[in-house]
Amino acid sequence: MNKKIGIIAALVCAFILCFALVGCGGGADKTKFVGSWTLESGSDENLNADAIAKMKSLGYEVTLTLNEDETGTIDLFGEKMDIQWKATSGTEGEATMEGTDKAKLAVDGDKLVMSDDSSSMTFAKKA
Repeated sequence: MNKKIGIIAALVCAFILCFALVGCGGGADKTKFVGSWTLESGSDENLNADAIAKMKSLGYEVTLTLNEDETGTIDLFGEKMDIQWKATSGTEGEATMEGTDKAKLAVDGDKLVMSDDSSSMTFAKKA
């Protein structure tokens, strides 16, 4: 009888340990998103590579900063807006800016694309 109780107790402990380890997963891996990004191109005709280069030469830049705590900022040529974001997988996520609908995020290497139904912006990871 004591042997059966010992086996049952060991199985219960193993079962509890499995649930504890699954609970520590913490969601999708967000490490590929975290950091500072600079605008490289956009789907809008006013955000082509030439226009962005001209703005940079005048000291204006679009930068996106995504923090580990799922907050961030986007600096649009000197006008900053706060962002809330989250990773939904290791390469996809979503972001919400003040007064806007959710935007999709997609990371591929050192590129991050932020898009909605009508436009997209491609950022390059800052060194």
